[in-house]
Amino acid sequence: MCTGWVATWVSPIDSCRTLTKNPDAPDPPVIRSTWAAMTILQEKPLPRVPVHAWLSVLLGVLTVVAFWEIQDHEFINYDDNVYIVENPAVVSGFTVEGVRRAFGSGKHPLTWLSHMLDVELYQMWAGGHHRSSLLFHLANVLLLYQVLRRATGASWQSAAVAALFAIHPLHVESVAWASERKDVLSTFFWLLCTWAYLRFVETPGVGRYLLILLLLSLGLMSKAMLVTLPFTLLLLDYWPLARLARDDWKVPSGRARIARVVVEKVPLLGLALIASAIAYWFQTSGGGTQMLRPLSVAERMTNALVAYAKYIEKTFWPRDLIFFYPHPVDSLGVGEVAGAALLLAAITVGVWIAREHRYLSVGWLWYLGTLVPVIGFVQIGRQAMADRYTYVPLIGVFVAIVWGIAEATTTWRYRKPLLGVTALLLALVLTHATRLQVAHWHDNFSLYEHALRVMPDNAVAHHNIGLALSDIGKREQAIEHYERAIEIEPDFVNARVDLGIDLGGLGRSGDAVRELSHVLAIQPEHALANFNLGLIHRQRGELDAAIANLRRAVDANPHHASAHLGLGSLLASQGEFEEAVRHFREALRIDPRNPSTHVQLGAVHAISGRLGDAIHEFETALQIDPQLEQARELLNLARQKQAEKQSD
Repeated sequence: MCTGWVATWVSPIDSCRTLTKNPDAPDPPVIRSTWAAMTILQEKPLPRVPVHAWLSVLLGVLTVVAFWEIQDHEFINYDDNVYIVENPAVVSGFTVEGVRRAFGSGKHPLTWLSHMLDVELYQMWAGGHHRSSLLFHLANVLLLYQVLRRATGASWQSAAVAALFAIHPLHVESVAWASERKDVLSTFFWLLCTWAYLRFVETPGVGRYLLILLLLSLGLMSKAMLVTLPFTLLLLDYWPLARLARDDWKVPSGRARIARVVVEKVPLLGLALIASAIAYWFQTSGGGTQMLRPLSVAERMTNALVAYAKYIEKTFWPRDLIFFYPHPVDSLGVGEVAGAALLLAAITVGVWIAREHRYLSVGWLWYLGTLVPVIGFVQIGRQAMADRYTYVPLIGVFVAIVWGIAEATTTWRYRKPLLGVTALLLALVLTHATRLQVAHWHDNFSLYEHALRVMPDNAVAHHNIGLALSDIGKREQAIEHYERAIEIEPDFVNARVDLGIDLGGLGRSGDAVRELSHVLAIQPEHALANFNLGLIHRQRGELDAAIANLRRAVDANPHHASAHLGLGSLLASQGEFEEAVRHFREALRIDPRNPSTHVQLGAVHAISGRLGDAIHEFETALQIDPQLEQARELLNLARQKQAEKQSD
């Protein structure tokens, strides 16, 4: 027998046999079972799981842990209301009209379609929309890891870059803000396109090139940020693909290689330029690139310099991150601008001196280049910068940092344990910081109250928290925030519009007319101001003025369903039935699920003697809202009239 049963667990089977006093005696059950297991393992060893598979699992767990809570979040009133909650094309799910409007809008049609799919899956549960964004972010993390690993062959460095991308607090806005689905979706196609490009480089072919064009097109339809993708492919040609050598330009064969690599990008660049032109046209036609006072070239350039530097600062010290950073316009100090310029110049010079290390040049140029569309040379919106703009650009910074550390520590004696412990601590710190930042995006009040703690004079935060208060019936408190926003920015048009709306809701129609008229003196075609001023005129019995304002509202925004409905109602009251029907039908084309529009259109049909059409509209209204008693009463009357008419 074995001198100690423990020997059967800590020693090979042969060791146990050596310790057996009687070799001819039968083995105990433990030895027999262990021997059988070892025999099986020797004959058929367990499959070895590749390191990259374990790293992928780790990256997935890290991402989910950091962002899990967003599934409990609500929609916020900063674009989510317009882009999702009150967007008839989205809330109706997949419909022919919705798809047509998505592509006709020119603004991220594929992103609209993704939200339509969410509506089909989750209806209007905000958590479902957030879950989809998290899944796209998770896919981006894993794709980034695989793209870098395939391009460089370095699993650990690639995983480190993907981990930083996954859990950096600057990326919370892109994932936790439902309206920024465009970020995670466009990056998904960006990375797929880069993967397809790597396959094309390995084995060129027409089919593989067409796949690159297709994926770029899908990405551009998600967000125009992909206009810089051809530039990033050229960077990858320099490093790590090494398709461009430093001295290529000196010899004919090298120049031919450069020409071939550049020509490959021409169709991609052409597609990107077309998308840029379309995006710019839609932005300018919608006022997205304009402020009340156009920014000078100097103001745009100085803000761009400072923004480049601040993004770097927040990368290394991600604190005081808020949803909106007001544009400084002309208030930037000389010292701040000079400091930013010196920082950027110093990094650029350092990268040039260390140009032998190509990953530094590629990382820095990736960061500078991919930020160009949103850095403020062409001003879009009223912000100085935005966390979401770093979603793709920081990949370059992370690559430079990770590969730099890997190379600098090559000769360290305890390199692996030191880097391992450092990576673990950094992951814990960033995950904690990201979870805290995610919590700020839970709802309107948590988001805006945090912003006001960081920046008390944030006019947009005051305005939006005012909207949130108004939605829960606290109009007096809402008015205080609107007035504070206007005090900070006297020409804050949207704050004045909402101030006018809530003043009107409190019965202070004179004050409401004053505020809305002030807006229209600045922007005569402001759709919402015209619409609400028209409603106030209607309440006062000033029908001609009301019709005039509602006509301007419809002209300014042909997709404003409520403006069409309000105008149709007024025209019907004036006996203009034919024009009223046109506006009711347009309102239903935009928002076919509004039972009130069906009722009013049915009433006009009934008055005009079209009882069959009237009955159809009343029945449709009841299908949408079975509790709508007005529709039921009118339906019964219409059926009664139709029966009397038939009996006659």
